[in-house]
Amino acid sequence: MNEREVEYLIQCGMIGMHHLFDNDLIREAFSTDIEELTRVSKSRVDEVSKSLARIMESKSLDNAKEVIFNCPRDIQKVLVMIYFKLIEQNHLMLDYTVH
Repeated sequence: MNEREVEYLIQCGMIGMHHLFDNDLIREAFSTDIEELTRVSKSRVDEVSKSLARIMESKSLDNAKEVIFNCPRDIQKVLVMIYFKLIEQNHLMLDYTVH
């Protein structure tokens, strides 16, 4: 995925269109305790990093979705949370105004 495709996915996410993840996974990730997801991301940082790298190296959206699908479920949930953090940061950057 190139930078433009990632920006597109984040822009779509900002309006509620989440192309990388199905609704069940999103629901499951948000119903999981954030402290548990933080523990998973810290204890398995290499696995999370490699998964992110494989997503970024994907040639297509379908390939990126396949990479995510092949990750263990707890890593999938961490990826969902990272994705939503990116969306949140994007919102904050767009809402920022200089006075």
